[in-house]
Amino acid sequence: MLYKYDLSAERTVESCGHCYFKDPVPHPDRTLPVHDLIYMVEGEWGIGEEGREYILKQDSVLFLNAGLRHYPLSPCSPHTKTIFLHVYPAPGDAPASEDGTGSIPSLTDCSASPRIKRLFEDIVFFADNPGPESGVITSCMCRLLLAHLSRVSRPTADQDPVLYPAVKTIKETPQRFFTEEELAGIAGVSVKTLRKRFRDRFGLSPRAWQMRQKLHMIESALVTHRDIPLKALADNYGFCDEFYLSRCFRARFGMPPGEYRKTHLR
Repeated sequence: MLYKYDLSAERTVESCGHCYFKDPVPHPDRTLPVHDLIYMVEGEWGIGEEGREYILKQDSVLFLNAGLRHYPLSPCSPHTKTIFLHVYPAPGDAPASEDGTGSIPSLTDCSASPRIKRLFEDIVFFADNPGPESGVITSCMCRLLLAHLSRVSRPTADQDPVLYPAVKTIKETPQRFFTEEELAGIAGVSVKTLRKRFRDRFGLSPRAWQMRQKLHMIESALVTHRDIPLKALADNYGFCDEFYLSRCFRARFGMPPGEYRKTHLR
């Protein structure tokens, strides 16, 4: 089932926590006034909702909606561990007919998105450690969690086990260019597979994608850091010298960096 959630609405956590089940137990048969989100840390659980059947497995999230009856299909496996969040619904939450921003399926595989688990853990932490800012923090984190769950349902670079480590390395190390062989080693794949993933996702080779990213960062730096000389920018972003940077920048933006800086500082 697909639901659309209002990502701009403030969110309030009614209750949350970590659960451990040494022996198999069925999920409760109930209808709650809150959304029931379950992250399966370890184990497996069969749960139904309004005639639909879901098998919750490790690193997946089950989103049981407020006002809908959910009930057991099969007991959880021994030594099951979960994290649960009970979150009050917002007026804009409603069934969706098609995928889009804010749309989340009832069952989502989050194995390639470790930040989802971290958000569950952080929400529980702040909810269990009340303070003057706790409500604001948990509300923001709930909205962020919903946004990430919506994003997981649509393929993006940060969910690709090949692209994610390669792209992350490139962005975190702006001072150098990486060879395809180095990136393939970081991603744990062949150079051929790396090239295909970059082409399929970005329409560019790994080298061309790196170049585009660096030139756009330099474009911004020319204006926001107006006192940094071009030679220093070349060093900061992995170019052998300012002359090579100028040629690449002109090819991308139609003018040399110095002229671009003067034009955008008027």
